[in-house]
Amino acid sequence: QLERRFSRQSLTLITDTGHHINIDTNTRHVTVNGKKKELPLLVGGSTRVVRSGAKLLVSTEYGVSMSCDLHHDLCVVDLSEWFHGRTGGLLGPLDTGVSGTLTLPDGTPTRDVTDLARAWRVGHPGSCSESNAPPTDQHPDTQEGKELCRGLYQDFDSPLITCHDEVDYAPYYAMCLEDMSRAKDPEGALCASAALYITECNRRGMEVAMPQGCGHCPLPDGSTLSPGEVQVFDGNSPHSADTVLIVEQASCLQGLQLSQLTDKLDSALNLAGLINNRYSVVGFGGDRFPEPQTYTVDGEIWLGRRALNKAFR
Repeated sequence: QLERRFSRQSLTLITDTGHHINIDTNTRHVTVNGKKKELPLLVGGSTRVVRSGAKLLVSTEYGVSMSCDLHHDLCVVDLSEWFHGRTGGLLGPLDTGVSGTLTLPDGTPTRDVTDLARAWRVGHPGSCSESNAPPTDQHPDTQEGKELCRGLYQDFDSPLITCHDEVDYAPYYAMCLEDMSRAKDPEGALCASAALYITECNRRGMEVAMPQGCGHCPLPDGSTLSPGEVQVFDGNSPHSADTVLIVEQASCLQGLQLSQLTDKLDSALNLAGLINNRYSVVGFGGDRFPEPQTYTVDGEIWLGRRALNKAFR
């Protein structure tokens, strides 16, 4: 099991069938071989791409899966035990050792990290930036960052402390310090590191809450609301509804004008004083995806009326 944070806003997967799946974590768009696609998606008959809330899940029939947290720009990759000692790349052979970590594609060992990255580079020439290494000089404001990281991982009142017996915090603490050394938004970098640590804690069966200050909710006036905060608004409260449509993907439903149903539903809600309504579509019972799956339009799972009609096409 591997964990990586991606500083870029996109990630490209190359499948065993030669398809290029690009995931834009900013817009949440998915493209296959350069063509925009909606989810759920089956690529090459063996790779499934689906949405689950704020996470994007990729799974294959041969024991490789990936879960991406689109909010914090982090991905967790799982490999089955069959791949023990049989992989290559920037993360090594996955044999629990360190001797073969810096190995070139031809099996030659190296001590140069830059040579390693160039040797394993995929994609078209010029498609990847080589200026991704963190600066060696300390940022002038890193003392504040160090204190934030220390408080998050080492203070006894930190919400993460309960997981330290299950998951070693040292690599995540080092990641936090590295992020802080180049972060324009120290608090955002702190939350990203914490989210990755909490992800692993949850996988070990430990329920750990995000630190106070992480997980901001945007408000209509442009401000944000942190967990535990309360804000009172004056004036008339908006009246709208969030509706989830659960649709069986049976052959007998093919040809039905479901878009007419959504138009009538939205009109009925408007007459009841509910405006700016949002909709989400969950399908189940299909040949490719028998289990319930959320359908996206333009990478979004909450849709307006017009976008909702696209989900039924």
